[in-house]
Amino acid sequence: MAEKLPVIKGKDLIKFFLKYGCEEKRIKGSHHVMLSKFNNHIFVIPVHSDEELDRGLLRAIIRQAGLDIEQFIRMWKDE
Repeated sequence: MAEKLPVIKGKDLIKFFLKYGCEEKRIKGSHHVMLSKFNNHIFVIPVHSDEELDRGLLRAIIRQAGLDIEQFIRMWKDE
């Protein structure tokens, strides 16, 4: 059975993607628009006053960034 996604805050997810080469294109309010180095697509990470991202939203962001869930969990653990 696959491992559960970790509980992550938006600002920590941004740091993670920046570390792995994604680029922050712009910020509009509390939404950070990122360019994925994995699939060259744009994805958005919300950062709302230190709140944790819901797992469904986190799963959607990971997929939009071009990663599969298991790959993301491995990379997150390597942090």
